[in-house]
Amino acid sequence: MRILIDRIQADFSSYSKTGEVQILNAYAKDGRKFSIMYGGFLYTVMVIFMFAPLKPLLVETFNSTNERPLIHHVEYFVDTQNYYYLVILHSHVTIVICIVTIVTLDTIFLVLIQHACGLFATLGYQLHCVAENQPLDMNMNPSIQHDETYKKMSECVYRHKKAIEFADLLESYYSTSFFLQSGLIMMAMSVTGLQAVINMNETSKLLQQLAFSYGQLAYIFFESINGQRLMDHSEQMHEHLINVEWYQTTIRTRKAINLMLLRSQVPCTLTAARLFVISMETFSAIIRTSMSYFTVLHSMQ
Repeated sequence: MRILIDRIQADFSSYSKTGEVQILNAYAKDGRKFSIMYGGFLYTVMVIFMFAPLKPLLVETFNSTNERPLIHHVEYFVDTQNYYYLVILHSHVTIVICIVTIVTLDTIFLVLIQHACGLFATLGYQLHCVAENQPLDMNMNPSIQHDETYKKMSECVYRHKKAIEFADLLESYYSTSFFLQSGLIMMAMSVTGLQAVINMNETSKLLQQLAFSYGQLAYIFFESINGQRLMDHSEQMHEHLINVEWYQTTIRTRKAINLMLLRSQVPCTLTAARLFVISMETFSAIIRTSMSYFTVLHSMQ
């Protein structure tokens, strides 16, 4: 993780042109907006999950024979009714710590994804400037020292290599985590859906399970949409290269463009233990599989 953060700092220091810096800053600002929206949604789900089971305490007066509800089933090896408020406090603190940890880690992930997408977007801007201000009667085979388009293209090739390295490093860091998360979310959504159906007549429990389901759905959607965005941005390099005014570049530059075209045909992806690609297609597959498991579990009731 430290390597990725250091790479971000180095990239911001290495870009000097106004247009390039503006692109990176724009992606960083978008990342901040997405983080606030995502965090706000999860915190809302957290509040509903914590307080929905306690609704009877707010709208009814309990007598001594009523058993006060807990947020979730838990075994403390003590009488939870005698230590009710301590148990509720502990549950609240535990849930808050879990959600804050998830939001923090996902915010870091979003920052890294935004930077990777920003690198590819910046590279697209650089490619459009390769043949800028070149005369039509230019020398097609100048020396390397005087080949301006080749110098620009060499810089683009170097930037492309660095962007791919950053994306590959990001993929290697999160690959195993994505595999575990996908499996757990798939099973959790099935079980949560079953619990929601079982508690259909109990409004507070139903609301709690629905909130939990929406949180799980938002979590896997967050991972999938960002994996899709990284893939889309890397694939756009092929389009940017095709739009380069190659007829206003030297022969040496055209060869570099061809090599870069070949590499751009292989998109950068995030995978789950290299078994499947994290994308919107994966998101729909996980939802379908979860519904299948839910149907099987429901039929066994």
